[in-house]
Amino acid sequence: MAIEDSELYQETGKTWRYFGSWRDKSFAGYLTALAGVALAYSRYDAAPIRTGLFAAVIVISIVFWAFEHRSRMLMNACQLAADKIENGRGCYNRLNKTRYSGGFLLTYGMGVNLLVALIISMAVLGLVAYWPVWCGADPWKCLLATAVLPLMVFSLVTLMHRGLHKPHEEQRKDFAQLASERPPSAPK
Repeated sequence: MAIEDSELYQETGKTWRYFGSWRDKSFAGYLTALAGVALAYSRYDAAPIRTGLFAAVIVISIVFWAFEHRSRMLMNACQLAADKIENGRGCYNRLNKTRYSGGFLLTYGMGVNLLVALIISMAVLGLVAYWPVWCGADPWKCLLATAVLPLMVFSLVTLMHRGLHKPHEEQRKDFAQLASERPPSAPK
C-alpha cells in the first residue's frame, strides 16, 4: 500500500505538534515538581531533609532536561522529514533555516538549558551551604559528600555536552545534505 506525500506531510505535522505538546507538559511538570520541593523546604528545617531536597532538585532538573532535549530532537527530525516532503517550499524549510542558521542568540532550547543550569547551580550551592551542618562531627559523611559532589557535577557536564553537541551536529549535517540534494529551482 503506497502512502501519498500529502498523507505523510499531514502525519508529520501532527507528530510535530504532538512532540511540541510534550514540551509544554514537561515544563509544567518541572515547575510543579520544583514548587513541591520548595514547599517541603519551607516546612522542614532539618539539615538532612533539606540536603535531600537540594539533591532532589538536581535529579528532577536532569530528568526534565532529558525530556526537553528528547522532545527537541524529535521535533527537529519531524521538521527535516516534512521539509524533504515539501521540497523546500513550505514552512518546515523556514523552520529549519531558522533552526540551523544560528541567527538567534537566545532560542527556546538555550533558554531551557540556562534555566536548568541555573537551578542546578543553586541546588549545588544549597548542598555546599548545608554540608557543615549535615556532616557535623562525622568525618565519613563529609568525605562521602565531598566525593559525590564532584562526581555529580562531572557526570552532569558530560551528559549535557554529549546530549547537546552530537545530535545537534548530526541534524545540522542532515539539513545541509537535504538542502544540497534539492534541484536548482527549489529554494535552499
